Amino acid sequence: MSLTELLKYGNWSGPGWTAGLSRKPFEKADADRIITKAQREVLGIDRYDNFVAKAHDLNEFAAQEQLRLTLVKLKLISNKQTKVGGRPAWKERLIFGAGGEDLRRFVSLDQYMQALQAKSPTKAQIQELGEAFIYYFCHIIHSNAQFAVDVQLNRVARWRNRKRGSYKMTLQLGFAPHLFLGEAHRLSLCAQRAKTDYKIKIPPVTALRNYLDDHLITPAETYFKPVKNEPHIVILTGPGFIQTPREVLVDAFDALRMTVEDKGADTVERKLKKAAPAGFDKIDDLFQFLEDLDWKWI
Repeated sequence: MSLTELLKYGNWSGPGWTAGLSRKPFEKADADRIITKAQREVLGIDRYDNFVAKAHDLNEFAAQEQLRLTLVKLKLISNKQTKVGGRPAWKERLIFGAGGEDLRRFVSLDQYMQALQAKSPTKAQIQELGEAFIYYFCHIIHSNAQFAVDVQLNRVARWRNRKRGSYKMTLQLGFAPHLFLGEAHRLSLCAQRAKTDYKIKIPPVTALRNYLDDHLITPAETYFKPVKNEPHIVILTGPGFIQTPREVLVDAFDALRMTVEDKGADTVERKLKKAAPAGFDKIDDLFQFLEDLDWKWI
């Protein structure tokens, strides 16, 4: 069994496994998959798969779609589409990193910047490409942080889905949030390297937050529906994630994880629903809630 198969769970969790379809046919056709409206509606099999894994997958596609707009504008990639097994796809695949600082799992800043520089670009075009990548990195950073926080209470249904690998998935989730937060840290370094290596001006915080407000996908979107009468347990709302820097989101993850381990997920969930049924809009309110739980007799 391949590692990809080993890590697959439900309809949304696992490398190259999205909305119940593998990316392998697209890779064989040297094309990039396009997520359709119908595929966005595909339910997961439990809270984790249905809200956490699905949001993370859709954010990676959304971030790439936004980056493509600039790559097409600068004539670094084609916007032509094709069909793979009757499903829509981009005819030209994105180029991913080669390794090292050029992270393998993400679209390559270095390779596209080199391709642009070969065209004798203006400073404005270099800035435009660099900015597009910084927005791309910011999108994935917040998506990874959303995964790490949300997975603490939106858990795998271990008993109901035991025949579908729920126990194996639970074990994987013991380290997955840390891996994603590690990725977020490295992507933050990538954004800083755009500034130092290519003299890119970092967009102001308000511009980055406006981008996230427009493009970060959260389980509040209309195409997220409860499965098995299990709605999303909202910890931080979309605005809460968007307004919070990466470093503080990491602190929130650690604080929430320790509280869940100490008090139990059921207790934290029950108290959270009473204190903030729609989730917290501000990170300070989440920290205060966790601090109160730490001191109150439960």
